[in-house]
Amino acid sequence: MKERRRFLVGGLGVAALAGLGYRAWDRGVWTEGQGDPYTAWAAWRGEDTDGAKRPLRAAILAANPHNTQPWLFSVGENSIHVLADRARNLGTLDPFRREMHLGLGAAIENLALAARAFGMAANVKPVDGALVPLPDDRPALAAQIAFAPTAAFRDALFDAI
Repeated sequence: MKERRRFLVGGLGVAALAGLGYRAWDRGVWTEGQGDPYTAWAAWRGEDTDGAKRPLRAAILAANPHNTQPWLFSVGENSIHVLADRARNLGTLDPFRREMHLGLGAAIENLALAARAFGMAANVKPVDGALVPLPDDRPALAAQIAFAPTAAFRDALFDAI
């Protein structure tokens, strides 16, 4: 009787693990992403002819709170204005919009690292401001970034992007 019970319990455990394994395989847990949603990761280094848009590709891949992507970019010939898209906030979970500011900082850092690696010096000029509770939802300027030619330099942080 004990052998039979052990066999049944072991069989159920193996069947459960096999079912979980199949479900994970069916959902693509062990495969690389493909298709349009993954294009940004496949081609983020861009081309030399992209100009100021080239480092922007790295900025959009920055870490951000709950994938809100709280940024807007205004691209000029030799500059980019980074705007905080305050409508994309976490609401009462982040009333001072601290998380949004961290995401903007990550995007600006990625942009500056990529610019240097692609032969552009990025002069980042952040806008003065303070974290205040729940201002309106209009986009607000967070930083102005001007580019100038320089020698390309890749570092470990750029390689981590």
